[in-house]
Amino acid sequence: MMSRHNKVPAPVGPFLVFIQVLLLLMPSVAWTQTDLWEISAEQWLHPRSGASLVKMTPLASVIREMNSDQRSTLTIQYPGGEDGVLWANELRDWLVSLGMPSKRIRTRSGQSSHEKITLVLQKSGEK
Repeated sequence: MMSRHNKVPAPVGPFLVFIQVLLLLMPSVAWTQTDLWEISAEQWLHPRSGASLVKMTPLASVIREMNSDQRSTLTIQYPGGEDGVLWANELRDWLVSLGMPSKRIRTRSGQSSHEKITLVLQKSGEK
């Protein structure tokens, strides 16, 4: 018969399982990295061409980062309303015309400011 001191308390068992699962997931958490850039409404008001867009610092950085990591995805967070939708779709169309695969670009409304778009790049960590 086991003594009382040899038993593992009930809460410790599930806690240990939780810790093991957490440790297994940690490499996948470290595997991704998120970068953010912003484009102001003022920056976007200037006349646009493919050549001018690739010189725009945020877009040049996004394009470079997306090209270096073929599994990365870009989310364009835009202000709500019709103007925000038009702005995000135009930006997405420009990125696709510059060679970015459309399946790696998402749009999401709900930007807190009507004066900017935020580009959120989720990188896989692979080169």
